[in-house]
Amino acid sequence: MSQTTLVNYRNCLRYFHKWLCANGYENLDIRTINPITLRPYLYCLSEQKQRPRTIQRNFAFLNAICRSLIYTGIMETNSTDKIKLPKLDAARWLLVIDDEVAALFEACDKRSTARLVALAHAVWNVLAHAGVRRAGARDLQVGI
Repeated sequence: MSQTTLVNYRNCLRYFHKWLCANGYENLDIRTINPITLRPYLYCLSEQKQRPRTIQRNFAFLNAICRSLIYTGIMETNSTDKIKLPKLDAARWLLVIDDEVAALFEACDKRSTARLVALAHAVWNVLAHAGVRRAGARDLQVGI
C-alpha cells in the first residue's frame, strides 16, 4: 500500500470518527458501521459540497474496513454495498503556467554549488517534460 493511500485512509478515519462523535455515536462499536449510519454520513458529505470523487474515496476506505472485518469473521455483510454512491465527476487537472515553471527554474539557480544547480535543473526538466503529477513526484525515492 502506498504512503499516499495510508495518509488518505488515516484522514478518512479521522473524519468519519469526528462525524460519528458529533452525531451521537460516542460509544463506538463495530455495529456502528451499518447502512443506517452510513446514509446520513453520505448526506453530510454531499451537503458539504464534497466532490463525488472525495465521497467515493471516503467510502472506498469504509469498504476496505468492512472487507477486512468480513475476512476476519467479525462482520458478516459489507454495509457499504447497500449505499448508492454518486457517479464520479470528471477529473480536474490543473495546468502549470509558464510563469510558475520559470519561477521553479529560477529557484534552481539559487542552489549553493554549480553541481546542485545542474542537478536541480535536470530533475525539474525531467519532471516537467514527463508530465509527472505532484503526488507522483512527492512519492519518488531517489538515492542521491
